Amino acid sequence: MPVSAEGVLCSTRDQMVTEVRRQVKNRVDLVKVSGDSQAQEKLDDAGPCFSDEELALIVTTARRLGRKTTIHSRYAETVLAAVRAKVDWLIHASYMRRQDIGYVRDQNVPICPTITFTANIVEWGLEAGVDPRYVETKKRELDALVDIHRRAHEAGIILLAGSESGFSVTPYGEWHTRELELMVDYLGMSPMAAILAATRNNATTFGWKDVGRLEPGCAADLLIIDGDPLIDIGILGQAEKISAVFKDGVEIDRSNGNTARARMSHERGFVVSSTALHRTEAMRRPGHEERIHKA
Repeated sequence: MPVSAEGVLCSTRDQMVTEVRRQVKNRVDLVKVSGDSQAQEKLDDAGPCFSDEELALIVTTARRLGRKTTIHSRYAETVLAAVRAKVDWLIHASYMRRQDIGYVRDQNVPICPTITFTANIVEWGLEAGVDPRYVETKKRELDALVDIHRRAHEAGIILLAGSESGFSVTPYGEWHTRELELMVDYLGMSPMAAILAATRNNATTFGWKDVGRLEPGCAADLLIIDGDPLIDIGILGQAEKISAVFKDGVEIDRSNGNTARARMSHERGFVVSSTALHRTEAMRRPGHEERIHKA
C-alpha cells in the first residue's frame, strides 16, 4: 500500500506508468487516482492535478493490465477531465455543474457520491470534535452534492452506494446502510433504486458477473430481513431485524452473536474528529431526526 494516506506522488509520466504497474503487481483490484488539486478549493479557474494526457495514460495503462480506474473528483473540471479520460466511475462529484450532467450521462460514467461522510459531519461533527470550520465547509458541500446528485439521478446517471468508511466519523462496518437511507431522504430515490445502487449497480460497475442480482447462476449471497425495506429503508441498518445471512447459498452461523471484526492489515484510521462517531451511539442522541439536513 502507499506510504501516505493520500497515495503516491508521481511527478512524471514514467513514474505514473511505473506506479500503476507496481500496484497491479501487488495484486490490487482497482487503481484510484486523486484528481482534485488543492488550488481548486479556493480558485474557480484552477484545474485538476493531472493533464488530460496524464490521466489518459494512467487509465489506459491500468486497463491494458486488466484493472479498472476510479478518481477522487469533487470539482467540476476534474469530473470533466476524468470522463474524457474514460475512468470507470467517479467518486464524489459534489461540485459537478448542472450543464455537465448530460455529458456525464451520455458517456455512461457512474458516480459514487459517498453522502454519509459529509452528512455525518454536518449532523454530528461538532459533537464528535470536528473543526467547526470543516463542519461549515461540509455544510456547503452537502447542499451542493444533494442538488447535483438529485438532478443526476433524475437524468439517468447510474449512482453507486459507498459510505467512505475508514474515517473517524465513518468507522468500518457501521455506516454502510446509512448511504441508502440518505439516497432516499436526500436524493429522492425510491428504496428499490437505493438497494439496486448498493447491489446491482456496484457489482456491474466493478465488472463482477455473478453477484449483485437474484438470478440463476449468481452467487446466493442473501440478507433475510424481518420487515419490508421498500416501506422503510432504515430497517436495513437495524441488526435485530436481520433474520438470516447466506453466503454462497450457505447460511452463516450467527448463534454466537456479533463478534468483533478483525482489523485488516491495510486499514487506516483517517482522523477528522477528536472521538470516533459510532452509529449506535449517534442514532440514540436526542433530536437526531429533527437535526437531519434537508435540501
